[in-house]
Amino acid sequence: MAYTDQTHIILEKTSHPGNIGASARAIKTMGIHNLALVNPKKFPDFGASARASGAEDVLDNAKVYSSITDATASCHTLFATSSRARSLETRSLTPPGSWRHDSKIT
Repeated sequence: MAYTDQTHIILEKTSHPGNIGASARAIKTMGIHNLALVNPKKFPDFGASARASGAEDVLDNAKVYSSITDATASCHTLFATSSRARSLETRSLTPPGSWRHDSKIT
């Protein structure tokens, strides 16, 4: 099984449907097809479909969850990013460090 089959992209509380579509397009370009949405403001939505541009299959197969706990229940390793400053009591890794940490993925 390829690592892309085991990779899930999770978006939480997306406020604009176009961002969901653009994300679907971007992850499909990387060979990833597993998109999870946690409490999206509007989905499904024409704006998401319009921005998906060739990645409608990713949107059609996207799973919607009501909590981040539910969305991550089957995950073994999580990598998170945010544009907001956070104060978390978890181990932080730089991108190169995270790849070394998760190098056991085949």
